[in-house]
Amino acid sequence: MSSNNRTYENEFEQISSPENFEKIETEKKFLLTNAALFDWTKDTDETTAIEQIYLSAPTDEYSLRLRETTSKDGVSYTATLKSRGEFTDAGLSRLETEVAISPETYAFYAEQAYPRLHKLRLEVAPGTTIDWIEGYTCPIVEIEDFNTNPEGRFFYDQYAPYLEDARTHANMVDNEWIAHELSHEAKNNAQPLTAEHVADEILAYHSLGLPQVIVSVGGRSGSGKSTLSREIATVLAEKSPEAAIAYLSTDDYHRGKLWLDAYNHGEPWQNWDDKIVYDTEVLATDIEKLKNGESIPRRYFDFGTQEPRIDGEVLPADVIIIEGIQAGSLDLEKVRHAHFELPTPLATCIGRDLARIRSSSRPNTSIGDAKDRLRYQLEVAEPTYRSLEKPRRNTWSASVRPLGSVAWRSQLATEQASNSVGR
Repeated sequence: MSSNNRTYENEFEQISSPENFEKIETEKKFLLTNAALFDWTKDTDETTAIEQIYLSAPTDEYSLRLRETTSKDGVSYTATLKSRGEFTDAGLSRLETEVAISPETYAFYAEQAYPRLHKLRLEVAPGTTIDWIEGYTCPIVEIEDFNTNPEGRFFYDQYAPYLEDARTHANMVDNEWIAHELSHEAKNNAQPLTAEHVADEILAYHSLGLPQVIVSVGGRSGSGKSTLSREIATVLAEKSPEAAIAYLSTDDYHRGKLWLDAYNHGEPWQNWDDKIVYDTEVLATDIEKLKNGESIPRRYFDFGTQEPRIDGEVLPADVIIIEGIQAGSLDLEKVRHAHFELPTPLATCIGRDLARIRSSSRPNTSIGDAKDRLRYQLEVAEPTYRSLEKPRRNTWSASVRPLGSVAWRSQLATEQASNSVGR
């Protein structure tokens, strides 16, 4: 067994019930070289019509699709997140999380310009299907658990002369890749946001005589906000070792379940990404105090009690980095100097978020398991994130960013000259 598979199994130690719809999927795909061999089955009621919408690109860390399935039993809607996995002798092995979604959720994404495909599917044996993709010449045969699926192996033995193993041509049988090839929608060419970029902007402000710089980093859950914030601090420590840095998170200003349930007229609160969840007005007041040289309480959110807590204090600093889903709040517009929004793709964010839930030991009954979280992210979190007011880019700070590097290089040159004189 591969090391990747062992990792997947470790993630599933706490996932035992089938209704979680999480499994390690192993699929082997073939091209059906005689395209007309099973055409006679297309008009039977055993076939299902499928539309698949891809909220991911083949270059993302995870694959995320929504599916509408129409069969003799009616119409159903599902969302499926898959890891990229690895190729084995039995086929492509990867982690799969599938959950039922509402027709309204499917319609929300279907109205947008995402790559998609339409296909007819026939299940010829348990775990064995033939797909005819609209606009794609060659039908695709998929056999799950090839080494341990006797019905699938029997089908393969019968039709082996017409089945071309597509392992070495994975793109040719990858639905996501095909959907993107068939789509004429514009590709997402968002440039990554780097710690070097943000650090240079902070130094640019310092170079213009501003003693204290406040920046915010926003993005979806799982986008890498905390990681980027730490990297910014590392770069700043190299470029400006004397600068004191303080961190704040909008998560630390969570109002708590008791407050939110009361606000919701006693009903349990459901949308944990809504802007009302975080008291950004208090955060703005705290930042103003730091700017005035005052310390503030160190706030944090207790995931066990789902209530806010205070432990310690935050001291004034030369650089204050605010991160969180609500870091772009307009309540902070007057106290910060620049805001940066991470362009991490949706599928990657959700995949990382689910992985964090599986591996986390901290209890939080409001989140649920990975399946619940996938549904929540698509039905609640993403529509909410898109509705949030995003601050406009500070073009002035962008124009002076190069001065940060100039100032740093000048500082280094001065320090080096001073050291030479001292020797």
